[in-house]
Amino acid sequence: MRILSIVPFALVCLIGCGGPSLSGKYEMTADGMPPGTKITIEFTGGTFNQVVDADVAGMKMHSDTVGTYTYDGKKLVQTVKEVKIDDSKLPEQVKTGIKAQVEAAKGKSTEFEVKIEGEGMTLTNSGKSAKLTKIK
Repeated sequence: MRILSIVPFALVCLIGCGGPSLSGKYEMTADGMPPGTKITIEFTGGTFNQVVDADVAGMKMHSDTVGTYTYDGKKLVQTVKEVKIDDSKLPEQVKTGIKAQVEAAKGKSTEFEVKIEGEGMTLTNSGKSAKLTKIK
């Protein structure tokens, strides 16, 4: 009898959860990413952390973006809270452009369509897609 009392609770949880969990660490690939660029994104309990390591034409940059996210089983909405960039190896004119982009990103929300594919997913926004492959 006790097991039957759990069934309604389990059904409410399944219906209310909105789909599979995104929790985990992923490596991202997308068309147009410069060679030598590595992007990882970790989703944990409503927050995300995106780390980018890029080496474009000998210019190295590291960034760490932190924010919040919501996921309803079809849509992922990410809101950027903080961006830290190590641009110490970039020319001054490049640094200026990057700093302007960082300031514009803070507080901004971006919505993605999500297609779960086994242990990974595809995120699509404005007709452009990125593939995330689970690594942890």
